[in-house]
Amino acid sequence: MVIDANNKLVGLVSKREISKFHKKTFDEITISDIMYKKFHTVSPDEYLYSVIQKMNFHPFDIIPVVDPANENVLGIVTTQGIMNLLTESTKS
Repeated sequence: MVIDANNKLVGLVSKREISKFHKKTFDEITISDIMYKKFHTVSPDEYLYSVIQKMNFHPFDIIPVVDPANENVLGIVTTQGIMNLLTESTKS
């Protein structure tokens, strides 16, 4: 996640995007050159089903959780975390 000085989420960067560039060009590119500026976020009160739907159309294994009042980042939801939650639910 790329967060500005005001704790606002301004972009997301993936290892995949970084690996597209040759190591010799790392001194020439900035994070803002390669970060995704359009991405999904979720709010803390969003239903799990909605989060899963957004993640299906999201190129990352995480989705940021932001405060709807001030857009500050509160945390992340991961694909692995959802899988763990669903696995635990079916065992109970």
